[in-house]
Amino acid sequence: MAIKSLPNGPSAVILSPQTKQYTVRYGQNIPPINCTTNCRPECIYTWFGPHVLSGTKNVLSFENIQKNQRGDYNCKAINEVGSMQSAAINVNVQYEPIVNKVTINGTNFTVSENTRVILFCNFEGNPVPTITWTKNNIILGEDVENSGRSFYTINAVRCKDTGNYSCVANNSLGMSSAQQSLFVTCFPRLNVFKQQPPKIAGLLIGEPLNLTVHIIAYPKLLKVNWTFQSSSTLDDERSHNYTTSLTSDLFTHVAYFYKYHLKKDDFGNYTLAIQNAIGGIVVHFYVDRAGLPATPTDLLVICETSPMVVLWKPGFNGGTPQWFTVIWKDMKTNTSIVKSSIPDSDNGQYVKVTTSSLIDGTTYFIYVEAKEFIKSENVIAVGVGAGIGTSLMILTLAVIVVFIVKRHRHRRNKDINKQHIDDQATYANQSF
Repeated sequence: MAIKSLPNGPSAVILSPQTKQYTVRYGQNIPPINCTTNCRPECIYTWFGPHVLSGTKNVLSFENIQKNQRGDYNCKAINEVGSMQSAAINVNVQYEPIVNKVTINGTNFTVSENTRVILFCNFEGNPVPTITWTKNNIILGEDVENSGRSFYTINAVRCKDTGNYSCVANNSLGMSSAQQSLFVTCFPRLNVFKQQPPKIAGLLIGEPLNLTVHIIAYPKLLKVNWTFQSSSTLDDERSHNYTTSLTSDLFTHVAYFYKYHLKKDDFGNYTLAIQNAIGGIVVHFYVDRAGLPATPTDLLVICETSPMVVLWKPGFNGGTPQWFTVIWKDMKTNTSIVKSSIPDSDNGQYVKVTTSSLIDGTTYFIYVEAKEFIKSENVIAVGVGAGIGTSLMILTLAVIVVFIVKRHRHRRNKDINKQHIDDQATYANQSF
């Protein structure tokens, strides 16, 4: 008598190969994964996971795998007796980044100055991309996001923020970016990131005059006008051998004035008037005949604590670079301490020099000399009773007056202006 086998449900669901993790690049293939078990009657197999193709039975195939097939999969075996699921496998589909368009405040790409601007982009990619925001190909900042969204905020835009902004996504498989232009409306102003002509220049007769002025403005310039007022009382006998021109980019502009040979009546005030639809500015440049450097002014001496501090404001350099010399002359021994080759400061800021080499209880006469390379000098002098916490009698009335005025101003403004002076001071790196 034959023994009839009893029905049984699946005892174990086995996947072959037994790999638990598959990492594959978008568009590639994964070898077939076979799902088996022992069951009576024969089991029916169903695969569960993202976008399983219809009609799939016990063999799961991935050909030309898509990004939306990334995720967990398992196989379920079922018959009339029971059912069982396999262990899960994970399929990691990797692909290079994709960046959607950049938006600025929604769709408003032209804004006024001081507006708060939010730049936004959507992106995707696996591995998760690193997001970099750039302006005109210069990196502004980086952002590691897994939400698929990135923001870059400018709390109060300025004219200089006009430019092309990009959201750039990078991962190990590639790079993608999207770009949008931001336009900030603003009245003309000097471009502080470019070298401008000096407000006062010294030139010789026969030399050329070249004024190259860098401007920021948006929208485009409507007026660029040069005018001249001679410093001479004589009639203007200048010839018309000069040229003016203008070059413009998106929001940067350059105004040029060039005169080939200066004559005696070409020295004076050159004025540039610039205007666009938002507003305008007027810029003055004074061209003087080259000569001696001007006398330094606002000489201050601080000797209440060691080291002694000497500060002054440079004057007009006479048309060529100037250097300074400080002399501490001992009024008793007639010997001097000299420090030379002290460089000029920028934009008329204070020059500052210190010394710890003075003798306590000694009266010094202090000179500050401005020199050009081969020209004579102009000198400002002040007499000081040097010492730690002391001030001694000065020998001449003129020096006493200079000394008292300077010291009085220093004491009166000590608490109020000392920080202001320190902020403006340009250290000549001369401590000895």
